[in-house]
Amino acid sequence: MGVEWPRVNRILCELDYGRRPILVCGHARSGTSWILRTLGRAPEALVYPEPFLSTCGETPATLAGYVPTGASAPGVAEQLDAAFAGLITTHRHWRAKSPKLARRILGGFRVVIKEVATLMYIEWVAERYDPVVLIPVRHPCPVVLSQLDRGNYAPGWLNAMLGNERLMADHLEPFRAIMEGATSPLEATAAQWAGLNRVMATQLERHPDWLVVPYEPLARDPIGGFRALYDLVGLRWTRGVQRYVTRNTTTPDDDRYTTTRVSADRIDAWRQTMTVDEVARVRAIVEPFDLPWYRADEGAFDKDYSAGPAGAGGAVRRTS
Repeated sequence: MGVEWPRVNRILCELDYGRRPILVCGHARSGTSWILRTLGRAPEALVYPEPFLSTCGETPATLAGYVPTGASAPGVAEQLDAAFAGLITTHRHWRAKSPKLARRILGGFRVVIKEVATLMYIEWVAERYDPVVLIPVRHPCPVVLSQLDRGNYAPGWLNAMLGNERLMADHLEPFRAIMEGATSPLEATAAQWAGLNRVMATQLERHPDWLVVPYEPLARDPIGGFRALYDLVGLRWTRGVQRYVTRNTTTPDDDRYTTTRVSADRIDAWRQTMTVDEVARVRAIVEPFDLPWYRADEGAFDKDYSAGPAGAGGAVRRTS
């Protein structure tokens, strides 16, 4: 007879000894998987990779979802409630790793969730679950290039954003003409990046306690950056974690779509691939959104720019 997981979950609900959860939420291809897996090496971490997206599917409607604070979102809540409570889900990570169940039962665990689908309603998630919020950000050019390279260019995603009346009214109406005018795959993907980051930046202005994690400085010094990040979120840094970071940031990997091998030589790889015209077109789309990171007036689109957002370390605390 198999294990009765609902019954086990009822028992686990009575064993809630966990500490404040951690949410990793950023644009796809911005280092979210890398950060989740590295935080997941902490002895107390209980990892949930995309509990909502993995169930509902990577569709334009899901990725362009928007839930204002105070609104009801039963479909989202159903998946996230179980993950934030540290309950057993149908995700393969539970069935494949028995130590995960032992960690949950013994207590002292930290739930760590990556969920890119909640990017435009982090405030709703924060209001409901009160997690420590980490928001990875990455230069738009490599993100756009990566999405195009994988065949994930964004007309459907962008159109779903434009068709969301509440989202446009609350955040993006001033940029409608730019978004509607982005007709090529490159421009549509840049406009989708800019729109999502604009919504995220507006939420950040109201939450100075959220942590922005710039990709470039973290990739340049992963040991120092992740150690600082561990300290900021209150996870235990061990020799095993350090070995993991070293191995996964220095070992060559021929898989061009990998989300685990990240090292300093990848920071500016897009500059050798994108043409001057393509960079200029991305800049023309992104610049009017007036984002607080990767600004053209700080040299973000110059040939020698590689440091990441001005003044940023491995993880920085934003202030309003």
